Amino acid sequence: MWVIYALLSALGWAASDAVAKRAMAKGADERFVLFIRYLVALPVLLPFLAQGVPPLDATFWRLHLLWIPLETTALFLYIRAIRMAPLSLTLPYLSFTPLFLILTGWVFLGERVSALGAAGILTVVLGSYVLNLGERAQGLWAPLLAVFREPGSRRMLAAAALYSLTSLVGKELVRHSSPWYFSVHYTVVMSVVLAPFGWRHRSGHRPLARDLVLSGVFFSGMILFHMLAIERAVVAYMIALKRFQGVFGVILGHLLFREQALGWRLAGSLLMVLGGVLIVLA
Repeated sequence: MWVIYALLSALGWAASDAVAKRAMAKGADERFVLFIRYLVALPVLLPFLAQGVPPLDATFWRLHLLWIPLETTALFLYIRAIRMAPLSLTLPYLSFTPLFLILTGWVFLGERVSALGAAGILTVVLGSYVLNLGERAQGLWAPLLAVFREPGSRRMLAAAALYSLTSLVGKELVRHSSPWYFSVHYTVVMSVVLAPFGWRHRSGHRPLARDLVLSGVFFSGMILFHMLAIERAVVAYMIALKRFQGVFGVILGHLLFREQALGWRLAGSLLMVLGGVLIVLA
């Protein structure tokens, strides 16, 4: 059952991004979009506090101070990437997070790459190559170099790198609290952090209210299914499946925005998800 929940979480995230992109195309400010997402998610998650607040030790609060700026920066890079570039050339690059986790795991935890992990790295890189095969007429290396020429893809890669750090910190924050409590804590904290940015750019969004609220509703569903899945599965496996968000993003980008090269981009995003799964299994 957790597999279905993980895939529904991925679909909810991709749908939230697609609706948010549509709102931003109509003039919505990305900072206000982020703020509304978390604000709408609050009523969905607050009932989880009925399970009680666990004791929060000094380690939790020290890690908390490290986590907030990293998570906030990753969020801004992430939403700006969606605004700037096609969904099919941004969301799949979140599959690089497990690849970056190999580096951060080695630096901070002394973990080393196995043969299966190396295969996963190569598969992710191959997926990014296939994703940009529309550039192949410009030379053999053009599809890989296209990653760095596309500003949205660059920002999403930077976000994926930061998420590899916040994943490590977030895992410790959950260990020093609980999954259900931290989902509420995370949403409340990000709502407060994003409030000044969102409030400052609130004007002119009334005609876009339906899209903004709908993006928040889909985001709420993502968090809810995430929690249902993570309670029943090994976290690493669940996160690997959740990277199907990139596959759903390619499909929604084609359906809603008529983004081209569906075949290559779908194949590339599937390869990147497979690479992430191999890295997790390693």
